[in-house]
Amino acid sequence: MILKISKNSLGYDLSYPFVYIEQLTEAGYTAKDIKDKIVLIERDPEKTYDDMIAQAKAHGAVGVVMFNNVPGQANRLIRLNPHGMVLPLAFISHEFGKAMSTLNGNGTGSLMFDSSLSKAPSQKGNEMNHFSNWGLTSDGYLKPDVTAPGGDIYSTYNDNHYRSQTGTSMAAPQIAGASLLIKQYLEQIKPDLPKDQVADLVKNIMMSNAQVHVNPVTNVTTSPRQQGAGLLNLEAAVSSGLYVTGKDNYGSISLGNVTDNFSFEVTVHNLSQEAKSLRYETELLTDKVNPEEGRFTLTSRLLKTYLGEIIEVPANGQKTITITLDASAFTEELSQQMPNGYYLEGFVRFVDSNNQQNNQVTIPFVGFKGEFENLAVVEESIYQLKAKGEKGFYFDESGPKDDIYVGKHFTGLVTLGTDTNVSTATISDNGLHTLGTFRNQDGKFILGRNNQGQPVLAISPNRIFWQTFNRC
Repeated sequence: MILKISKNSLGYDLSYPFVYIEQLTEAGYTAKDIKDKIVLIERDPEKTYDDMIAQAKAHGAVGVVMFNNVPGQANRLIRLNPHGMVLPLAFISHEFGKAMSTLNGNGTGSLMFDSSLSKAPSQKGNEMNHFSNWGLTSDGYLKPDVTAPGGDIYSTYNDNHYRSQTGTSMAAPQIAGASLLIKQYLEQIKPDLPKDQVADLVKNIMMSNAQVHVNPVTNVTTSPRQQGAGLLNLEAAVSSGLYVTGKDNYGSISLGNVTDNFSFEVTVHNLSQEAKSLRYETELLTDKVNPEEGRFTLTSRLLKTYLGEIIEVPANGQKTITITLDASAFTEELSQQMPNGYYLEGFVRFVDSNNQQNNQVTIPFVGFKGEFENLAVVEESIYQLKAKGEKGFYFDESGPKDDIYVGKHFTGLVTLGTDTNVSTATISDNGLHTLGTFRNQDGKFILGRNNQGQPVLAISPNRIFWQTFNRC
């Protein structure tokens, strides 16, 4: 069987035999004839990519096809260190790799490298990056403003090279380029626009015409605290002739603390030479909570969709409407799930009243039902959580539940641990430890408790550890 994949440094229009190596051990490699062949291996999470490639090189392989060890997970772009850049590498899905591993009954076949290039959509192309920062700001304002592609972006790099990278630095150039094109668009339709208004208007147009992201798994709109106004949509920004603002002429609405019933004003601006007939609707969202674990799922829950009326926005004019929302039907449930308060947020959407696929502009809003300014900055301490028998949000419960070592993500007091040699009356440091713990016979750091099972802290005066402890 010949499998075609994109061109590689192995050369064009060449065929190479491949062999599947099931065990990435010395015995696993020596059991197969791999000299001048490509090896097919499954990713071993206990080894680095560099080491796996170097191992194949050491046994005579001329290339590596590595498949994911996690079923259903997207392919990934791998960054290698110099000692791993010794062989051509292809990374494929678990399912494809498993299929190749059974070819001809023993995981053998041929790979053909031709000179053709093919395009394929990214398997993560419609997902929000997990590391992308969430809002609000510390003073309660909505962030981010807008979202742009920033994952696995292949672009220019230092020293006249190309490289794939991920992060805000990959998204920012796209926003910068889009801003310039929107500015050019404004110069064409509004040549007399004062220069001090250009930057704000470019931003408002970009935000209003962004495409609101919908979670592909839950089919619910992603929180504006994660996506801002939505995904950059340059085509719409330079063609719709519309944008939306809230208070202070800004492209998003930060309401601060709200009650069950709240209202806010939205203004639709028409930059075109013809009137626009628009219909609007409002999505009210909050955080979705896993009822079994009592934790956020980091996805949204749609509470209600409010259908609005048809409005007329005059040419080169604007129209202001009032949005009124009532979340009282959900107060009891949400207060039980989120006793410290919860977000009431969403989007107001405007579409062409005659064709709901045209002229869609939106504005995000967010409010907090509770006292945002009084939310705890850090989680309760591990001592309080253990006293109440609670898990905490970040604490890693894997392994012994009372193994309270530094690095398990909790709030607590840390002290410099010591070892005491009574015979020589010497004390030596042995690293940071959680105050209130002691090392048991298994080497685990266990939280000290009193007769009632409550955590206690032992404090020794003057570092004399064999004196009587004072308990508090």
